[in-house]
Amino acid sequence: MKRLQANDAAGVPLKQVVMLPGGGGSYVPLPADGRVSGGWVGDADTLSQEAAGL
Repeated sequence: MKRLQANDAAGVPLKQVVMLPGGGGSYVPLPADGRVSGGWVGDADTLSQEAAGL
């Protein structure tokens, strides 16, 4: 993913939240293939996905 800036585009790291035992969570970078296991539909930003034609 890229963030458009005035003169160029900057890379945006994609992360997922991994729940920790006892509560709380930790952000973990997505793997190179972009696959996320254990996600819920409610976690996805459906408006931006629809706007992107997904």
